[in-house]
Order: sequence, then structure tokens, then C-alpha cells
Amino acid sequence: MTVTADRTFTVEGIRIPDSRLAREITQLVRDTESGLLFHHSSRVYYWGALAGKRRGLKFDRELLYAGAMFHDMGLTPAHSSANERFEVDGANAARDFLRSHGIGQDDIDTVWTAIALHTTPGIPQHMHPVVALVTAGVEMDVVGLTYAEYSDDEREAIVHAHPRSEHSRKTSSRRSTTGSNASPTRHSATSRPTCSRTRTRLSGAAISAA
Repeated sequence: MTVTADRTFTVEGIRIPDSRLAREITQLVRDTESGLLFHHSSRVYYWGALAGKRRGLKFDRELLYAGAMFHDMGLTPAHSSANERFEVDGANAARDFLRSHGIGQDDIDTVWTAIALHTTPGIPQHMHPVVALVTAGVEMDVVGLTYAEYSDDEREAIVHAHPRSEHSRKTSSRRSTTGSNASPTRHSATSRPTCSRTRTRLSGAAISAA
């Protein structure tokens, strides 16, 4: 299946960063992840960026995009290790990619931490905005946390641009993103559908993290 990223899609002034780094991130994720994970990660970026805007946080959208798009990379065969949690595998993949593109170590550390902690509720919101917002985006997309903070138009637009399934956009745009319906089957398309190494709870809603 061909997966595309619409760089003209904008919601409340939020769009994919127009930079070479962001374009290469998009291409890598398209080439490595399933369409399901690609769209999930894209939604995480938009939810997180909208949350940051509303909270009045200053953050680098390029770094947020990197954190959002790499956060589930550890679930792919190409980046899954035998010994690490999938969050760490994804963080390491982002670290290596950013390092190869000359990104500074402080920024790399920020993205690494954002990915490594994205299934650890209660901590990221006290850290760097990029760390906080990757988790905020994941929590919104997986368990519908802060659902009411987004307008109907925003939710419909984001889910239409990045559907929750690999079915048609027309069908997916009619779906809501509440509660259990907001939980994409994000691991079923990977080679690691279940794993006892990493299980966590997001605000009382148990989800399988690997």
C-alpha cells in the first residue's frame, strides 16, 4: 500500500514542518512502518502540536515531529532488538537518524527521552515540552485522553487526513476518536503483536505497549 503525507494539510496553523529533515523522516517512516503505524504516528504529531499551542508551550516542531514519527519504530522488524524495550529501540533509531543528519546532542537527547518515556504517564508532562507533547499525543490517540480539548472539526480533519485504519478515508472520517475507539490496533501489523516485557497503564486504561 502506498502511504502519502499531505504537507499542505493544516489544522489550526499546525502542519508538518517544511524542512529537509522532516521530509526524510517522513520517507523513512513510510518505507519502514505499516500504513497503520504511519498514520497513528502522524496523528500523534498533530494532537501533540495542538496541545502545545493551547498550553502556550514553546517547542521545536521539527523535534516534535521526529519524536512522534519515531515513537513506534521499535515495533518494526528493522529496528526491533532482542533485549531492549520497544520504546528504547525506537529512541535509539531516532538517535542514530538524527546524529547522521548533524543534529546537536542536546536535541537528540530530548527526542530520545520523548520516545523512551512515551508509555510512562505522570512524568513527561514535567519535562521538556517535546517530551511532554509526544506523550500527550500518544495518550490522546491511544486512549482518548483530553478528547474534549479538541473540537469536532479538528478531530474529524486529523482522522480524515490520517485514517485509523487502512480502509478508505471516507469511511475513517466518520469514526470518532473516543475512549476505546481511539485505540488503534497499532501492534497487529508488526512482527511483535504481543510481548510481556513492556506493559504499562495510561491514566488507568491498560494498553499493550509491545
